[in-house]
Amino acid sequence: MQSRKTGRTTKTPETIRTRSPWDKIAAKRIGRSLKYYRSQIRAGKRWCSGCKAFHPASEFPRDSTRQSGYALSCRKARAIRHKLTYKPKGRPKPTTFRRVPERAGDKKQARDRVNYLVRAGLLPRATSVPCVQCGKNYGRREYHHYLGYGVGCHDKVIALCTWCHAHADSNGQPAGYDEIPD
Repeated sequence: MQSRKTGRTTKTPETIRTRSPWDKIAAKRIGRSLKYYRSQIRAGKRWCSGCKAFHPASEFPRDSTRQSGYALSCRKARAIRHKLTYKPKGRPKPTTFRRVPERAGDKKQARDRVNYLVRAGLLPRATSVPCVQCGKNYGRREYHHYLGYGVGCHDKVIALCTWCHAHADSNGQPAGYDEIPD
């Protein structure tokens, strides 16, 4: 049967081969009789190598690299095989942090240090910790360098919500907060 658009011969159950020397080999390989194998092919069914059963051709995904135009296993068998063999990659372990001497007032170096501690799992994500000042446990939270960016203070941080972080006074203390727990 020819397609009107492309002019190519399409394979329908009527045009699929029914008598071939390869039918005998295929039937023997799957452990079925030649008569049964040919009747299933004529009915428009295909053998699934995953389920070890015949299914309608509509249950097989297309595969343009195969002569038949269909994959060897049905969609259900592929999904089951994928679930059994899937291994999540997981997050890669961060490389060792190259400790360089802390520079006083270097905000970028302090931020990088905190980001490394979070990636390495040594410091929880700021969003998983409630705000130290107002106790808000929803919305965005950020780490705040409450002792400033001096030498030895780069990893001394507290979690604050964005409002509290924006309203921290000029000496680095959150507004209205006297003592920061260590």
